[in-house]
Amino acid sequence: QDVAIDFGWTGNFLLTLSRLPQVGTLAPNIFFSQGCSGHGVTFTHLIGRVLGEALQGDTTRFDAFARLPHHPFPGGRLLRVPFTAMGALWYQLRDQLGV
Repeated sequence: QDVAIDFGWTGNFLLTLSRLPQVGTLAPNIFFSQGCSGHGVTFTHLIGRVLGEALQGDTTRFDAFARLPHHPFPGGRLLRVPFTAMGALWYQLRDQLGV
């Protein structure tokens, strides 16, 4: 109580089915990273370093992350929005119950 908060962050996050970040390439020298599954404070530092190494030509660690399987969203495009809403409600309920 009575503590000022100077900075805060809020926003959507991407929860992957494997709970691991997804990294890969879209084209030569175009890299992507997404889906830290709520662990972005930790993973973004690591993945940032891994992407930097790849940009400098050392793709050893990048390739290890890129080989992790990317699972498609269950239900496809038709059920993506309703399943996402149900998932958000589920985690909101868990938060309310303290589970």
